[in-house]
Amino acid sequence: MKAFKILATVCLAIVLISCEESENELVNVDQNELVGAWNLTELSQKGTVSVSGIPIPFSSEGSNFDSVLEIAESPNDFSAKGSFTNTTVITNPLGDDVINEERINLNELFARGSWTVENGIITVSQGSVDQAIDIIEFDGTTIKLQFDVEIPIDYDGLSVVSDSTIDMTLMK
Repeated sequence: MKAFKILATVCLAIVLISCEESENELVNVDQNELVGAWNLTELSQKGTVSVSGIPIPFSSEGSNFDSVLEIAESPNDFSAKGSFTNTTVITNPLGDDVINEERINLNELFARGSWTVENGIITVSQGSVDQAIDIIEFDGTTIKLQFDVEIPIDYDGLSVVSDSTIDMTLMK
């Protein structure tokens, strides 16, 4: 009977973990459907900043968009121009949250690079860095994208790691 309880507990744990790890259903898009000028209309980010191993939650929202992502074919290049306002809220467990608002140039996030698309994933390459971006929704004029980013930062001798998910909406 004891072995059955252990087996039942293990099976229940596997089922619960499997349910929690649901991934987005990706949308397949033909390469030629991506070509053109895409205006950034929404941007949000949620994640943690870990300082010396201690995770601190944060979120950010974009607004006042004046940004365009140009996607070309033959060769598959992209470039970005324009800017937007980004408001970041860092959750402070000891008191008031820290809020920062700044204007961000889109080309700081997406410098020039190349791209490919396959099985609902756009892979952008900038120098030696490749980033996989999931296509969540696409209707020909609107595309919703999602990708994960982990950035190690050395800040005044502290080990800081930003780990987050970014959601973007662009319109032709």
